[in-house]
Amino acid sequence: MRKIDYIIVHCTASPADWTKADLERCFDLNGWNSPGYHFAVMQNGCIAHLLPEQRIANGAKGYNANSIHVAYVGGMNGKDTRTEAQKRGLLAILGRLKLTYPAAQIISHHDVNVSKTCPNFDATKEYCYL
Repeated sequence: MRKIDYIIVHCTASPADWTKADLERCFDLNGWNSPGYHFAVMQNGCIAHLLPEQRIANGAKGYNANSIHVAYVGGMNGKDTRTEAQKRGLLAILGRLKLTYPAAQIISHHDVNVSKTCPNFDATKEYCYL
């Protein structure tokens, strides 16, 4: 099992109604060998599994080897577009991941890449109690 130090929260910066297939197509079009996220929380709160946790995602340069990446679908134009269902879905998947990786710190993508606003809210602060 990989040593996981971070659970990094993202937004997809895509239309909020994108599907798992839309996300996978985007990764393919970018020529990525791996998706950018292990999990994506859809607009309705359902969690799409994009990559096994033991595989390295392409989510945050320099942090991928020791991170799990979770995104909510949406967040275009630097706005927090999470629905109430997505907030519940994020909490559910982050809670499960924190139980699996208790030493991992939940952080925002912008914490490790200051040129980004992703996920367009302060996930580090919002989930500090997990």
